[in-house]
Amino acid sequence: MHCPVHRLPRMIHCMYLKQIASVFAAQPRISRQTSLLVGVLTGLVLCMGACAPARRSQVPASPAPASRVVLVAIDGLSNAVLTEYLISSSSRGPQRVLHRVVDASALGTPLALQRAIKRTAVTVLPTTAESANATILTGTAPRTHGVRTPQDSQSLQLPSLSEVLVQKEKRSASMGFPEARGAAFVAIGHTDQERMASLLAWLAKQTEPPALLALRFDSLLVAKRSGNAALAERSLATIDELLFKLLAGPGRVLDGATYLVLTSGHSISSKLAVHTLGREQLLAQEPLLSRTGLHVSDGLLWLSHHDRQSAAAMAKLRIGEKDLLETVLMMTPDGLRVVERQSGLPLPFGDPPSSSLLLAERVAGFAAPGYLIGVPQREFRLRRDEETGSAGEPRDPKAVLGGTRDEDALVPLLIAGPGISPSANLTSLEPLHLQDVAPTVLGLLGVDRAALHVEAGRNLAPHLLALAQDQPADPQLIACREVSSRAQ
Repeated sequence: MHCPVHRLPRMIHCMYLKQIASVFAAQPRISRQTSLLVGVLTGLVLCMGACAPARRSQVPASPAPASRVVLVAIDGLSNAVLTEYLISSSSRGPQRVLHRVVDASALGTPLALQRAIKRTAVTVLPTTAESANATILTGTAPRTHGVRTPQDSQSLQLPSLSEVLVQKEKRSASMGFPEARGAAFVAIGHTDQERMASLLAWLAKQTEPPALLALRFDSLLVAKRSGNAALAERSLATIDELLFKLLAGPGRVLDGATYLVLTSGHSISSKLAVHTLGREQLLAQEPLLSRTGLHVSDGLLWLSHHDRQSAAAMAKLRIGEKDLLETVLMMTPDGLRVVERQSGLPLPFGDPPSSSLLLAERVAGFAAPGYLIGVPQREFRLRRDEETGSAGEPRDPKAVLGGTRDEDALVPLLIAGPGISPSANLTSLEPLHLQDVAPTVLGLLGVDRAALHVEAGRNLAPHLLALAQDQPADPQLIACREVSSRAQ
């Protein structure tokens, strides 16, 4: 591996600290005198590193805490839709804020968010809003937080952002998230507009805004599902206008220490389905599946418990002369396997068309051993269990929430605020994940990621805020500091 000469001293220090950490792990009863000696030596090594010729950039051990973070999740927002909107004239109205966040040259008002980084993140399976919301709030995958269906939402047991902040004596407010334990205020209303009005009325009574505002907007997804293209086009501009009211209008929560984190739990699939099928139609074809607790979402169907017969029944599902499922996967104690269609037996994973590592990673993030997962062909859309399709709520039968294709797995991740570098080098961390949102929010607020579940994602804040001169963060130096803190 190529190693620039100027990195050698720091790499040696890091190797030394790793050896120290291993000594502590191997000798838990090490004497106090030895501990003090090792501490002194560690300090000398770090001091030598600090006294080495200055680098162009330094990575702080932890970023300066922000006064607040505004976390925004927009259901149904894809990276392509966000990019198209930001370059359109619709985003340039007098009461719009998103284009000002990502384009410093467009700043014509005293808005503080002049720096932003825009990337994509891998979202989770199954493709339900409930599973993604729980991931955004806890930083964990569905397999860990346990929320896979709408019925699971009330059973979330892991610590969420609001609960962590309560322990740190910080307040939060929530809008649109069904799970808001620990929040000082939860906005009420049936639409984004009603909920924002509720939130603004509460903020007007506060002497100081809370440390975290967690906002979820669903009007874009509702518009896309309705099949009304004009309504869908206007809905993002409406959300942008609501954000303007909060950040720069009556809410005025935007100041020099406010960060904006914007993402989406799921986007609408880039490829529209041709045929829509409900759970009843599937069970009519294979009655054996009716005894298995079959779950259906837009992007896939699954069983939490199965036997060989049910596995074969799922694999044989057909619509006319065509197989319904492109792939049937089985999670075993030894990992992910492909189910052979005739026998229902598991085969090694990796044979085309099931060779997507990203799909395997997402399935492993939600399926426990014993799960059976069916991935539909591209032209089929599976109607969700909770979807009624009533006349009062029109739905486009071709609009698929999320999907199992690699291009459908990515959602936007935009982080803006003082000190954020648009040229931050996150290559060593890619792919980014939806699980990284919650730890990063805490990092921006100066709260340790350890307050979340041990399987929570990564705190990106040190990489985003470390670059006073827009220079790439040094992952080795960050790792070195982490080893040092563990050794001490």
